[in-house]
Amino acid sequence: MTIREWNNARKSSIRSQKAIGILDLQQTGRKTPTSMVSTIEELPHALSTWRKNSGHNTREVFVRTCPVTPRHGVIDSTKIDMHQFLNQAWRMQRIMREHEPDGCFVIQELLDAHASAVLSPQQRYIIVGGGTDGITAGHGETITLDLYHGFVNDFLYRLRNINPAYEQDNYEIELVSTRFVNDVPVIDVPHLHHTNDFDYTGKTFYTQVRKAGDHIQIEAPPEGVEINGFITEGVVVVNNLYTANGLENMQWLEENITPEKCPEGFVVAEPNGSLLSHIAAHCRGAKVPYIVGNVEVGERWVEPASGWVVKDQDGSFKPNPYNPADYFTEFMEGVDFGNKFYCKQFSWLATYFHQFQARPLQNPKEVAFFAGIFAAWIVKATFSISVGEMRHANRRKNNATITNSVFLHHVVGKDNLFKMTSVSKGVTETRKHYYLPAEIGTFDWSQVADILDFCRINFRSGWESSYGGKKYGETCDLGKECAVWLSILEKVLIDNDDQQYHKLSPLLAAINKLENAQHNTGHFFNKFTNKRSFDMATKGIDELNDAFMLYEIVRYIRHKRNIQNNIKVEHHDLTNAVRIIQAKPNWLKNNLYKNKTEEPEPNSLRSLFYDLIIADKRRHPNGKYGSIHSSDFIKCGDSNCHTCEEHEMYWSEDEPEKKEEDGYIFPEMHWSKDDWPKGIPSPQPEKKEEYDVYLVEN
Repeated sequence: MTIREWNNARKSSIRSQKAIGILDLQQTGRKTPTSMVSTIEELPHALSTWRKNSGHNTREVFVRTCPVTPRHGVIDSTKIDMHQFLNQAWRMQRIMREHEPDGCFVIQELLDAHASAVLSPQQRYIIVGGGTDGITAGHGETITLDLYHGFVNDFLYRLRNINPAYEQDNYEIELVSTRFVNDVPVIDVPHLHHTNDFDYTGKTFYTQVRKAGDHIQIEAPPEGVEINGFITEGVVVVNNLYTANGLENMQWLEENITPEKCPEGFVVAEPNGSLLSHIAAHCRGAKVPYIVGNVEVGERWVEPASGWVVKDQDGSFKPNPYNPADYFTEFMEGVDFGNKFYCKQFSWLATYFHQFQARPLQNPKEVAFFAGIFAAWIVKATFSISVGEMRHANRRKNNATITNSVFLHHVVGKDNLFKMTSVSKGVTETRKHYYLPAEIGTFDWSQVADILDFCRINFRSGWESSYGGKKYGETCDLGKECAVWLSILEKVLIDNDDQQYHKLSPLLAAINKLENAQHNTGHFFNKFTNKRSFDMATKGIDELNDAFMLYEIVRYIRHKRNIQNNIKVEHHDLTNAVRIIQAKPNWLKNNLYKNKTEEPEPNSLRSLFYDLIIADKRRHPNGKYGSIHSSDFIKCGDSNCHTCEEHEMYWSEDEPEKKEEDGYIFPEMHWSKDDWPKGIPSPQPEKKEEYDVYLVEN
């Protein structure tokens, strides 16, 4: 008998909603752990059958207790060693016979989960926590995210087609993720790859559907309110306090706290809980005030908005509407963190940027901090991608000059160029090398604005199709605007200026525009991040795998934030890159090659072109400023440059009849190539061999 046949033979006799829900989930088309239902009496036999027929050779299995009356955490589910399962099976049978004689068990494959979650379909949000029961048991670190309505509607449609009972009541869905190894303290987020590590399947498991009371809607928190919770009557003075620290508290609550026998002023505090924990579920059903935080007897608490509570001892609290500018300091702390510890995958914090603007679902101070990190990320990412695209200028832009390559040299920095390869070849063709500056140190936002403006101007003209061009220029313009506002807001913070209310809004608007930027082949930031990170920020979570990935990114940031004072971060100075911008074609013609035998004055603009390792093809790029046949040719300033010598020979006084390439007149015959007699091979300009020339420091 297969496990499916075993389950079908018993499903009609099951009375436990929990067990029925587990079996229903297996028909939704979602990923679920292999599950096998068992009556109380047949548990040892069921375990023996599992060992033979499940196809899982692991030593341990997970046995879920399934009471008829939901008793969250009262009768523990447990792991069982399949090499010696009889004693454990007999013990579980005794407990169930005593407490839930009409219940049953469900045997499941044991999942080594690094994180778990509970989602509320009706209110469309999901809370993610650590381990297999971080949410249900209230184990601390959590994040709260919106769900995409299309995902919720599709999932409920599937469930209701399987069992009409899901039309009538509220239900919660439990999930776990096995994406990462459970015993790794913090995931190394900077080394995650945007496709290999984010485009994965089969790692998120739907484990349970459980009936629940009405869920709490989470509204935007009023000014100064940071704690999740609910108070049925809107206000409570704490006369009786019960502080819950895990599922071991559930049995006492179920036996003593019900709507009929709840003492006046009774409050449950769960410092590490959430609105979807088992403790919170019981409090919702019992109409008992519940607070995710530390509470003391005698305190007066109010619920100024759904999902939020605040201590209001003297009754003077007046709820003002949520305004992101109230968390300006925390936002700018995030900007500073993002500048110091930039990481390509911080794009997934976009969801917090949008929560920050309108409706935080968790502590608004932390949401503001994450939003600030994203603001720094999107400007640094724009910088990295734009500068990386500029590496094509010498081959793909018909009006590029040596300035483009010298600019890239100073953006990256000479020392960093040597770090890229064991033997530096100077400015490289590798895109990822231009991502390095953003990752190794902090930027001055005003310098970033200048560099993005230079890129904007350079992208306007001369580019081949699929390289650079107008779209890149438009994005650089948006990035420059964001960088300017970040520079302004840093001064607002330093000067303790009260204008943050008025100056934060333009930055948020500019970032919203920059999020939608495109390049020639798609989403602007797809070079190193996944567009889903932006999509879920505006419409909600559609791929639940992404919720678990974001949870690990947040854990990494929280850990880094705790130790950041012990980490030295260098400043990446872009001063020389900004100065190079002044070197336009006319200046190059008049200054670069002039007095070539003389050393440039220290710290002069001309000095920035010397002692560099730049290949000849970059000193003389394709196009009118690099072609030896062009009168616009710009000499590079290297007295040993073969290309400059060829240009001089081509335009020497010994051959006065030579003109520009497009009007070439051949010596002696004085005929243009269009007039050359048919049938006679026409002489062609001698092809010149290309050389790579390097300037080596003395």
